[in-house]
Amino acid sequence: MKEIKEHVAKLAANHKSFIIPVMYSDEQALVEWCDHYGVETVEQYEQAAEWESYYDIYKEVYGIRPRWTKWTDHTSEEWAEMNSSLLAEMNSSLLDTSGH
Repeated sequence: MKEIKEHVAKLAANHKSFIIPVMYSDEQALVEWCDHYGVETVEQYEQAAEWESYYDIYKEVYGIRPRWTKWTDHTSEEWAEMNSSLLAEMNSSLLDTSGH
């Protein structure tokens, strides 16, 4: 857990995370979030965080939550790629509806 806390503190300091799954200032929330998902490593933290982003972005794009997915289904890199694709789709859709 110490490694995850240090990793999250670095993310907060560098503002590298676009969507933050837990509040950086709330250590107890981080512990509970990690316990909830069974996250034990920095790699798993990144994977679960990217999945949470995917879950929320998918809901925005398609109007339903992808409840059939689990954070362990893909690597953090794969989740990040899918997030980028969904965001591009959402942006394209917004441009289409605005007449551009």
